[in-house]
Amino acid sequence: MMPASLSGAPFFTFFIAVVAASWYGGLGPGVVATALSTAAAYALVPVVQRGMGGLSPAGLLTRFVLVCLVIAWFNDRLRRAQVARLVSLEQLAAQNESIRRGELAQRELAAIVESSDDAIVGIDVRGVITSWNVGAERLYGYAPSEAIGQPMTLVITPERLGEEEEMLARIRAGQRVEHFETQRVRKDGARLDVSLTLSPVRDGAGNLIGASKVARDISERRRAERLREELLERERLALADALAARDRLVFLAEVSALLTSSLDYDDTVDRVVRLALPRLGDYCTVLVEDEQGHFRHVVCGHVVGAKEPAVRELVRRVIEGPAPSNVPTFSEIVRKTGKPVIVGHEEIARAIARLTDDVDPKLLELGDELRPFAYVGVPLLVRGRTIGVISFGTGEQESRREYDQADVALVEEFARRVSPAIENARLFRQADELNRLKDEFLATLSHELRTPVSAIRGWAHLLAGGQLDEDATRRAVQAIERNAQAQSQLVDDILDVARGMAGNLRLEVARVDLATLAQKSVDAIAPAATAKQIAVQVNAREPVAVEAIRTGCNRWCGTSCRTQSSSPLRAVGSTSTSRRRTATPNCA
Repeated sequence: MMPASLSGAPFFTFFIAVVAASWYGGLGPGVVATALSTAAAYALVPVVQRGMGGLSPAGLLTRFVLVCLVIAWFNDRLRRAQVARLVSLEQLAAQNESIRRGELAQRELAAIVESSDDAIVGIDVRGVITSWNVGAERLYGYAPSEAIGQPMTLVITPERLGEEEEMLARIRAGQRVEHFETQRVRKDGARLDVSLTLSPVRDGAGNLIGASKVARDISERRRAERLREELLERERLALADALAARDRLVFLAEVSALLTSSLDYDDTVDRVVRLALPRLGDYCTVLVEDEQGHFRHVVCGHVVGAKEPAVRELVRRVIEGPAPSNVPTFSEIVRKTGKPVIVGHEEIARAIARLTDDVDPKLLELGDELRPFAYVGVPLLVRGRTIGVISFGTGEQESRREYDQADVALVEEFARRVSPAIENARLFRQADELNRLKDEFLATLSHELRTPVSAIRGWAHLLAGGQLDEDATRRAVQAIERNAQAQSQLVDDILDVARGMAGNLRLEVARVDLATLAQKSVDAIAPAATAKQIAVQVNAREPVAVEAIRTGCNRWCGTSCRTQSSSPLRAVGSTSTSRRRTATPNCA
């Protein structure tokens, strides 16, 4: 209650001002209002002090100030308490709203988790399953009652257990694992591809209590990716095959063009080797059947020019010479079977290891220099007949390449194009040789025809000149008759040659006196010798009998007479200049 000395005007009005200021503004404004009220009251005290019970102005103002301060402090406390209450009520309301929203969010999250197509699994820091949604049951095949409380390794394949330990270590370190693609196993044992995302879970104090694991089935995507990769790989292989086929066609077209550009035999077989290296191998050898039907080495080559002599010497010792029984010759197998032979590095190594100590050291030295790695050989076929063998090989010091079926197919195609070229070149060479022999035959035939004609002309000239006595005249007539007979026989011999080419030639063997034949030959050249003042004599003390072949004529004369004898005298001198003729005595 306000003191009676302060209850009168004008102090009551000042008390209202102090109460209002302290209530709405707090202690500070109340003190300011008290100070202002005191100043105003100080001006009014002298006027009213007679009505204030006789108090002094100082006592009256002091009491006024104390009362105002008490009022201001009290109002400030009331105001603060009211404000604190209001704040508490607002905080409580906000907290209740937050709790309500949290519960709603949890219910919404639980509903989302349960309805999610992804597998959402909760685990503790040890990796034990604490929650298991419908998506996890659908993905892995385990019911929540079967999974909760079990370690996460329940759905992890044995070879991927290390992945789980690694992910738990990252979770314990507070890290998040995103989109980790791996494989998991279902309850029925089927494996599936999944994408995992792990997030740490903390309590209200921020302590790590576990992790949430979201697993998404990506099997369809992975199948699509594998299919796409398979299609891309097929496309890549198809493109590679197409490019390889194009390269093979270009190579084979070049081979055909170059092989048909020449009919020279030596040039053709040399081009075979140069075209093949190094595409088909590091070294190459070619064996071709000769005129006698024997296979002979004709050419070889090596990508390293310094090694070609070693290849040539090795072939000469193993193939052209008597081959050692313990040295494998794969070309002989190709020649006998008429089929390709492919030998890998391991088989070559075993064959070399089987060589014994009695092998020619030179062969071992050559083999050590060449160091073969793999081998392929194919036959050279013409109209189904093997005319040769072409072989390729790779070396340990060069390409170290194994041969496969694609290489064999290319080598066979190469051989199919090479075989006609070699055969044509060989036939051309034989035709050229036959043409040369024909020219030699015609030259010899001209000589043989001219010989009796010259004898006839010579004796006829002597007879016409009347220079011969009766005995010489008789000899001249006989010589003219014999040479005319010889010329006729030459024509018959030409016909015999034609019959021989047709397979109708008849050969007879009889004994012939070479001394008589020699005397007749001297008689044939006697006129020419006499004209040149040359004396030709035959001194045969006894007959020289030989076994000779008669080719249809009744007399031993003409170019078709070939002497063959079982006596020490094997051949008779010839008037022919041919290098290939044997004894061809002239008729006289």
